Amino acid sequence: MYDRILDNMTWSFSRVNNYCTCPHVFKLLYIDKKPQINNAFAEFGRFVHSLLELYFKGKVEFFELSQIYEDEYNLNVLHEFPEFEFCNLAKNYYEGGINYLNSFEGIDDNLQVVGVEQKVNLTINGRPFVGYIDLILQDKTDGKYIIIDHKSKSKFKSKKEREHYFFQLYLYSLYIKDTFGEYPKELRFNMFRIGKLEIEQFDSKKLKKALNWFNFTIDLIYFDTEFIKMKNQFYCENLCSVRDVCKKGE
Repeated sequence: MYDRILDNMTWSFSRVNNYCTCPHVFKLLYIDKKPQINNAFAEFGRFVHSLLELYFKGKVEFFELSQIYEDEYNLNVLHEFPEFEFCNLAKNYYEGGINYLNSFEGIDDNLQVVGVEQKVNLTINGRPFVGYIDLILQDKTDGKYIIIDHKSKSKFKSKKEREHYFFQLYLYSLYIKDTFGEYPKELRFNMFRIGKLEIEQFDSKKLKKALNWFNFTIDLIYFDTEFIKMKNQFYCENLCSVRDVCKKGE
């Protein structure tokens, strides 16, 4: 139905994942090209990402990060967090960020940075793919590579959700193979708001699973004629980047 638009599309993990979250959002964003609006969660994540990028590019020292965070927080997180009776999300997120940066000391001495916000351009099953690897490290002891994505999530809700999120890093591992001649030995999510690393050793079977998901989901998009709305009240009211358009019934 929208083959011409889809044929000219550059795909990414987030774009394909948006379809899994809500097909209607995918249509509004990438087919109808509706304007997007922001939210506090995304702004918070981008802000901390930008600080870590400054550090790993050698533009600031690690002990400067928390002060920059405090000074510039309100300039970057412009929207309000939703209010809950038993949870102050604004406080939780702000304190999670400052606590992480106050205790941040960089990376282990046996690791060296070989890429920061590295753009990934690939062709997967004949389809153009783009992404950005937050951090690429090389272990000096064995010469092997580690890829890291910074996440503001506090945890994965289930093993299934964790596996799904790791699909992103498995797709990025194709870039490591193309560039350095071997797959990374390790994939990591830096869950910075709680100061935790989610680590997985590279598994070729899971790479195949990620590729199957990527290709199968895009095939579904081509055959979709309805792009139905998924019903998740919190997502629809707070996270959806086209929530205002969607509320108008488009």
